Amino acid sequence: MKQIDLDASIRTATGKGGARKLRSAGEVPAILYGPGNPSVPLAVNGHAIDLILKKNRGEHILFTLNLKKDGQDTGKRLAMVKMLQFHPVSERLRHVDFYEVSLDKTIEVDIPLVPFGKAKGVEIDKGILEIIKRTVKVKCLPTAMPKEIKVDITNLGLGQAIHISDIQAPEGVKFTEDAKTAVITIVGTSDGEKAAPAAEETPEAEAGAEAAKKE
Repeated sequence: MKQIDLDASIRTATGKGGARKLRSAGEVPAILYGPGNPSVPLAVNGHAIDLILKKNRGEHILFTLNLKKDGQDTGKRLAMVKMLQFHPVSERLRHVDFYEVSLDKTIEVDIPLVPFGKAKGVEIDKGILEIIKRTVKVKCLPTAMPKEIKVDITNLGLGQAIHISDIQAPEGVKFTEDAKTAVITIVGTSDGEKAAPAAEETPEAEAGAEAAKKE
């Protein structure tokens, strides 16, 4: 995981009017929240955050937020991006949710599952690869968070499934979902076999979302 410094100003003006002024000045409204601390409305430089996100696309980033108020330093806070809000037309970044973390405390996050290999149920039996879950919930320290978890599907046959219990968790990472949960299966094309129902999407953290909606 990359650790990157980012300046962030504590803002007092909130709501749509305040957010509009920030964006017109090249700033992006943000909020910092986490367990045990009150939410803090922030503003970050739009160009700086855009550059970081584009350069590290697909990577987990641990931000050291250098907080300032009225130009004065008020301390540093460690955080991860929990949610990004973009304009539906221009696709410009409109709001960032930062979730405060500690290097010595575990967090629960969703990690992408990436299948690799050629499944024998597809290659030999002409079945169809069905992805039931694309992410899996894990607990780990922020510094142990993997970018993705690879799943070998080479020996997966027709009608078979890979469950969470079949996947080797990376060092320092623990799965928090039911071990019996199926994540990938091979279904038939003409014998009436059906794939397991797709899992419902896990909603993003609600904290901070209300602030984003008002802006």
